[in-house]
Amino acid sequence: MKVLVHNASGQVWEVAAGDRVAQMKVARVWEVEMVEGTVEPTDRGGLGSTGR
Repeated sequence: MKVLVHNASGQVWEVAAGDRVAQMKVARVWEVEMVEGTVEPTDRGGLGSTGR
């Protein structure tokens, strides 16, 4: 397994064999079928608007 590591601190950081530098999460990925269509405008607001 390979891990891409980026040091944004500007300080030297050494990684030795066996150091723990990453975490992994196993998650389910669903395959979906995209359907093209149109969306009609509404009076509800947008981008998470609560209407207040």
